[in-house]
This record gives sequence, structure tokens and C-alpha cells, in this order.
Amino acid sequence: MRMEPPMTGTGPAKVGDVLDMGAPEPPNVIGVESLAWADYGWGDGPTLADESADDDPEAELLNFGKTSAPSIDGYWKFYLGGKTYIDWETMLRRFGPVRVTHTSKENSDD
Repeated sequence: MRMEPPMTGTGPAKVGDVLDMGAPEPPNVIGVESLAWADYGWGDGPTLADESADDDPEAELLNFGKTSAPSIDGYWKFYLGGKTYIDWETMLRRFGPVRVTHTSKENSDD
């Protein structure tokens, strides 16, 4: 698995940027995937990813999407035994490093 050095700072992120524990939440990121957890389709749900997870067509990395509903605005939603909401710091600590998959045009340098 090829990894870019982790991003630092609070500026906008680009798709493909890697963020790890302690990284501030970029203002434009709305989707990330865990590089440490993957679902290999065995029926057991996500497990620790091995080095070939990026190249394995059967593996699906654990995805997170930023919420915007008023009661949970700013939390990150993912599915691990059911729908779960988590904050940025906890997500990075438990499931990091993460790779940016989606950004919003708002708060972006694009």
C-alpha cells in the first residue's frame, strides 16, 4: 500500500491526502476512508487491513461521511455493526490513518 506523508495544518485538504492522529479537521473534507480497516467480504465485517487492501478488488475500506443534520452536525457517520456517529479526534485515534475521498467546494482552494 503506497502512503503519502500525513498532512498537517488546518488548511483545505485534497482528495488522496492522508490524515493521522492529531491532525486538525480540514474545513472542506466531507468523506474519508480508513487505511487501517477493510471489509474483505468474508461476512465478518471490517477487520484490520493488510498491506494489499488497496490492491484487493474484494476489499472495501471502511468509509466515513460528515453529517450535516442539525442534531448531529459535524460528526462522522460510519457503519460497523450498525450506524454510528463519531467525532473527528476519536475517528483518527480508532480508525486512522484516513485518506480523503470527498471534499466540498465550500472552504476549498479549488
